[in-house]
Amino acid sequence: MNKIIFFLLLLCFQAARSQPNQINIVNFTVKNTLPAKIDDWLSTPGALLLSAQKSPQVRDMKPILVLQIRSGGAVICGNTLSTARPVDPFDVRTFNTAELIGMLGNCKELKEGTYSICAQFFSGERKELSREVCKEFKVESQKKDYAPPQNIAPSNDKKFTENEINSPVTFRWTPLVPKPREAVTYRLRVWQLMQGQNGMQAMKTNQPIITKDVDNLNQATIFNLTTGPCMPPYLCDFIWTVQALDKQANPIGNNNGISDPNTFTVNNNKLKTVPATNPGDSSLTGNGNPPAVADSGTAAVGDTIRAGQDGEFKVAVKQVTIETDGSLTGNGTVTVDWLSTNIAVEFKKIRIDSTKRLTAGGIITVQGPGPSYLKAWLISNVTAAAATIPLDGIINYTNNQVDNIVDWINNDVTLGQPIINYQSNIPPPPIPGNALKMPFGIKFSNPDDFLMITEIIFKPNESKINFLAQKLFTKGVTDYKLGFAGKYFKIHPHSIEFSNGRVELVEDIDVPNLASDPKMKFTFKKAAAQNGCYIEWDSTGVKNIGLGMDVKFTRDWLLPV
Repeated sequence: MNKIIFFLLLLCFQAARSQPNQINIVNFTVKNTLPAKIDDWLSTPGALLLSAQKSPQVRDMKPILVLQIRSGGAVICGNTLSTARPVDPFDVRTFNTAELIGMLGNCKELKEGTYSICAQFFSGERKELSREVCKEFKVESQKKDYAPPQNIAPSNDKKFTENEINSPVTFRWTPLVPKPREAVTYRLRVWQLMQGQNGMQAMKTNQPIITKDVDNLNQATIFNLTTGPCMPPYLCDFIWTVQALDKQANPIGNNNGISDPNTFTVNNNKLKTVPATNPGDSSLTGNGNPPAVADSGTAAVGDTIRAGQDGEFKVAVKQVTIETDGSLTGNGTVTVDWLSTNIAVEFKKIRIDSTKRLTAGGIITVQGPGPSYLKAWLISNVTAAAATIPLDGIINYTNNQVDNIVDWINNDVTLGQPIINYQSNIPPPPIPGNALKMPFGIKFSNPDDFLMITEIIFKPNESKINFLAQKLFTKGVTDYKLGFAGKYFKIHPHSIEFSNGRVELVEDIDVPNLASDPKMKFTFKKAAAQNGCYIEWDSTGVKNIGLGMDVKFTRDWLLPV
């Protein structure tokens, strides 16, 4: 009898022992050190991996996987038998990091320390199907040794003319190194010095005159940097820094994420006793101060006005009127070397200094008798009074408008305007007796590809060009032409500066363009201010890329199987 009892007890023990082994956790890998934020585990190679195998003798079931993070034996977060959801039946299955993090829904962020993460399978009746397997890991401080931003422009000890400081000023800096995974806010601050102060004292005791935050950008443009003359106790000396912050406004990087400061000044503060030698400087009075009416220079027919960066473009005045306020209205021509021709320009109420350097307003290309089209720079918007307003207006084209301009350039060109056939070296076209007016066409080796220059502006400190391009696409039932707009590219007499500007899709396009409804249709969206399809550059490289797209499915694809 005792032997029978012992045998029965042994059978019960074996049954109890075998019950938790219906599912075997073959492998549970946990990285030794993990980030504090659970969401960051998704981008951490080899963060979590669990492989399980069901016993062949077990019938199909939907097991429950309980996954918990513990510290000192106490459950910190994770699911429970009452909150865990069943997983689909399997024979062998591997759970990746994303699947396992999905079971840690109430786990957001862990403090620095040592933890264990434990996994165990249960049945729907809450019976153990596997043994519990636990793995230890550490959460260490995620503070990296980031190099703070470095100021680029304005460069240290930069000396601005009065006209330059009254124009929009662009501040540039380098990004954090290495690049953080999360978004970075760069906070630009500018301080104005007072009498008896150095830069560090101004930063410590004065309120910034400018505070501006930009997200994931390495530049910021400031309008109206100075709001009045630099009179005692204020100096025309300034100092600026950039600080890198995370989304909670905490500093990122060494030195609290703050760049080494740069200083700049305005000539009427630092050069009071030195005559102005830069052609872009306003003339100074005998005591070294600007005259009461700045930039009252005049011009006559036959004179040359210099515009653009460092006055690099020369505008030959053909007609000019002196307005009652001393500003100038008229027209002329500009030679653009890389076009090997002259272009017609006009101006309204501009200002020049005594050296005939443009200091306020804008000089723009003349629109010819061709098709009507949108322009960013209108003669009414480029007066001296509007010089402090951004002149890069919003323009939105359509494919039909682009096509109309192409047709006009192909078939209705008047005034002898030649189409440039683009080659690796553009041959000089014949210069017509009258200067070219806009639009102006460039044809590529593929006769269906065009680039149309629509307008150019010459400002006091830069010159810009807008153009349209057309490309024939044959990837569909019917061929279609796409229009692209190139906006605000800087130019110089010998080149286009392709290190800045923006090219964007002008109109939505459906792919594929099938006659009958396709199973799936993609609509690439035209560009808008911060969305749609575009690519944007500046002097630091690619600044923004947008890919706006709608995707549509047929009802057939949504029927349950």
